[in-house]
Amino acid sequence: MEEGLGGWDMNRWRQVLRDAAPRLAYVVADFHNPTGALADEQQRRDLVDAARSAGTVLVVDETMNELRLDPGLAMPRRVCAFDPAGSTVLTVGSASKAFWAGMRIGWVRAAPDVIRSLVAARAYADMGTPVLEQLAINWLMGTGGWEEAVEVRRGQARENRDALVAAVRRELPDWEFAVPSGGLTLWVRTGGLSGSRLAVAGERVGVRVPSGPRFGWTARSRVRTAAVHGERARRGRGGRPPGGRGGAGALRGGRGGRRTAQLRGLSAGRSERL
Repeated sequence: MEEGLGGWDMNRWRQVLRDAAPRLAYVVADFHNPTGALADEQQRRDLVDAARSAGTVLVVDETMNELRLDPGLAMPRRVCAFDPAGSTVLTVGSASKAFWAGMRIGWVRAAPDVIRSLVAARAYADMGTPVLEQLAINWLMGTGGWEEAVEVRRGQARENRDALVAAVRRELPDWEFAVPSGGLTLWVRTGGLSGSRLAVAGERVGVRVPSGPRFGWTARSRVRTAAVHGERARRGRGGRPPGGRGGAGALRGGRGGRRTAQLRGLSAGRSERL
């Protein structure tokens, strides 16, 4: 990925596809986890062209596609739009992010011959996808309920993102990040501290954040935070919401406020150990 929210580093992509010629590459074009980057149309076109030339199939994860949070955001065309023959792009999606985490139903969109092969293979590997959840998703998508439910989810995610941004700026003002226009994560630069050691230190005081090196070896001074507990973050200092861990909930008042103060101390006063 490029720095910030610039999307894909196409020069690196072309080099890897040319030199390694992988049979398959997995990509997230919409609000990438953890960076939040949104690939533009030219990047999508260029990646499909490069993958086709290398004989690589792109598995494009569109799980975050519905979670565009900035009003008026014009979404680029889907990656499959640049593969009209259907020979290079296979798209996967899920209801678990756009609708509800407990609704773990997904789908695949690909050329007919690929779908037939997947259906045949599934007959031997399927452990029994729940029928009720499939019927619920089918009902939502067939009645217009999907759009209504996603709009509610989008509003919640927007509030959580804004609360997390405000909490990090308030509690850890030396940390840097770009605010993504969608998705559920914030990719934070930790002021030169080791993301891995900070994650270990945070765990000791009840704050769980995945460290940057879990996502790429160059991200040593980054952590990923998840915007999933907006109300706790909005309480700020002095609030006393229920206990819990993770996400924006790590930046809350009460007992969590003491944890935040400890984490802030780790950031400001104990950098020599991190």
